[in-house]
Amino acid sequence: MADSDPTRVRAQRSLQEGGRRRWLIPGAIFAAICIALFIGMLQLQILVPTIALVLTGSLFAAMVVVSLTVRRKLLIFLVKSVLPNIIVVYASLAALYLSAADHTGDR
Repeated sequence: MADSDPTRVRAQRSLQEGGRRRWLIPGAIFAAICIALFIGMLQLQILVPTIALVLTGSLFAAMVVVSLTVRRKLLIFLVKSVLPNIIVVYASLAALYLSAADHTGDR
């Protein structure tokens, strides 16, 4: 199958076209929301929100570094489309864990 096949994930226009801002802006919005969430969670617990803050900053920094240093457009867009999803998934898991820990009294 050729990469021009529209049914292939790698052949999607959003992964082949567009500038840096197409994925950095949503990634920055996700990261900002997660950072605000984790700063608020520091009142409940210290360890999990701190790890999540470091992880959020690291993943967003990885998005910026990839967009500035990697030359292959497909690789750039694949990485920058996956990292915001990773941020959202672990942020949801951390929030769920902290909510359950606060509800049961385990801190």
